[in-house]
Amino acid sequence: MRHWFFYIVYNDGQENAYHETIGDPEIVPFVTEQQRHRKADDLVPLSTPALTFEHNKDLHQLPIEQVGKITPSPLSSEWLNGEI
Repeated sequence: MRHWFFYIVYNDGQENAYHETIGDPEIVPFVTEQQRHRKADDLVPLSTPALTFEHNKDLHQLPIEQVGKITPSPLSSEWLNGEI
């Protein structure tokens, strides 16, 4: 079982910085539709497998010649002979 401990940091970046532990949260499921909304006029739909499929249905894999040796692509790289 994983435990998460939340804390507040005061005076971050200063010599007198300190923290206050506020505990291990209890994560419980939503029981009402209203709990799924961030605010009263929230128009973002609840994420579902069907919605994710719909959003991703037009995605496709790039041809291998368009894919770099490292993904995501680094800002710079140098390829030399040898083995890793």
